[in-house]
Amino acid sequence: AAPGVREAAVLAVRDAAGERLYAFVAGDAAAVPRWPARVVGLESLPRAADGSVDRRALRRMAAVD
Repeated sequence: AAPGVREAAVLAVRDAAGERLYAFVAGDAAAVPRWPARVVGLESLPRAADGSVDRRALRRMAAVD
């Protein structure tokens, strides 16, 4: 928990460079902590039709890194 963070998800992404860990954080952009890692600030986390976090959409976002 961090002030200004509404929700977060972490995803391990494997590509040619190896496996990397991405953190996706939704909340007040000014309040989201800045860690020395790949942290992607979002207005809100993408949702699947059933309301769960859409990890496929997160994986696509990580692929553009």
